[in-house]
Amino acid sequence: MKLEAYSLIKINDFPTIHSIIRHLLGETGKDTTLSEAFLNWFAVIFQRKAKPITAWVVHGCEGTGKGFFYNKIAAPLMNARNASSITVSSIEEQFNGWIEGKLFILVDEVDVDDFKEKGKVAAKLRNAITEPTIPLRRMRQATIDAPNYASFLFSSNRPQPVYIPPTDRRYNVGNYQSNKLARPDDDIVANELEK
Repeated sequence: MKLEAYSLIKINDFPTIHSIIRHLLGETGKDTTLSEAFLNWFAVIFQRKAKPITAWVVHGCEGTGKGFFYNKIAAPLMNARNASSITVSSIEEQFNGWIEGKLFILVDEVDVDDFKEKGKVAAKLRNAITEPTIPLRRMRQATIDAPNYASFLFSSNRPQPVYIPPTDRRYNVGNYQSNKLARPDDDIVANELEK
């Protein structure tokens, strides 16, 4: 599902947030293809409460804005009950109640070498990214089929955080960002969230 592309006028309504997203994606120069694709992906989740059936991978050195984007932009927009930040260990667990009812999930500090069972984890992720229902298993409860609304943003400090087969179209990958982000002003970002 593709929403109407963002025009420069709309992007000019939130220049600080747009520059954070561009930095996060490793986007430089005048080309805004990556950030426009990311904004359209995010709009599908935020405006339509729909699952875009793809995930984003952002990676760069520490301090590139990955956590800032989640904590100061995505989570406040989505509302805390609709967003969650997890680590690789949550994906590997047999229980996945963390996904229930979530629209947006940040998988933080992803490193393909950290997965104990790469094939099993890859299959779980493919299922979670694309399927409209998933088997949901909470502790001490039977597994049920539940609606799956979750969209994923994977973040890492590693140059190759996840293994993506060449034919897999589920993942969008930003450029590796090797420069730290200058700390944005929280008040400016909060004011731009309204726009």
